[in-house]
Amino acid sequence: MKFDKSTNQKISLAMGILSFFAAFVLFQGDTWGFSPLAKQIFSSITGTISLVNMYFFGSTAEKIKNERSEK
Repeated sequence: MKFDKSTNQKISLAMGILSFFAAFVLFQGDTWGFSPLAKQIFSSITGTISLVNMYFFGSTAEKIKNERSEK
């Protein structure tokens, strides 16, 4: 799929924020006593991120890098 630069950057930013949120929840799960739930949330979010990456045929960050080098 071909998208303009801003779309790839938005997708990349969204996946980065989701990754940060998933890691934050996982690390805080032990501290706040909801470790099993934190692991489920982490698994769900990382699974979603993987599906998005597969749908767009790879890392959007790599696509952004390639677009910048083509200039």
